[in-house]
Amino acid sequence: MTAAVDTSPLYATLLVAHVLLSVVVLLQVVMAVREAGALASLSSAAAMTEVQRRYYGTASAIFSRLLYLVPISGVLLIASSRGSVRASDVWVIIGLVLWLIAVAHLEVGVLRGEATIRANLSGSWETVVAAAKRTAAMGRAVGVAMALAAVVMVVQPS
Repeated sequence: MTAAVDTSPLYATLLVAHVLLSVVVLLQVVMAVREAGALASLSSAAAMTEVQRRYYGTASAIFSRLLYLVPISGVLLIASSRGSVRASDVWVIIGLVLWLIAVAHLEVGVLRGEATIRANLSGSWETVVAAAKRTAAMGRAVGVAMALAAVVMVVQPS
């Protein structure tokens, strides 16, 4: 059941920002999974493409950490909804739990994995491959949590 929601310009703007933040983070996570998966399949650092060298040569955590703004924009949405959405709504709580799961996997798995990959590119290739496999798996977990959160936000179970 979908709640009757305020359609004011402020609410609409915040909703667009909330969705865009989520999409940007999800795209960054998809890229992290793709790059880590590709890296794990290489036989050595010499086989890396220029795109992979650039990706792992820079800190890509900025866009991923936009995930921290998603609940902030959600709280602003709740505050601007004129009571039609409450923090105690089941779907809001489920979304927050899924966000916590996503951010934990992002920090512990994806971002730490990418840091391990960067630190070992000129060292042990076995360490790079192992980190790339873990990074891809954790990135998939982030993506699943975010996708489930999106479904919950749209369906709004009570």
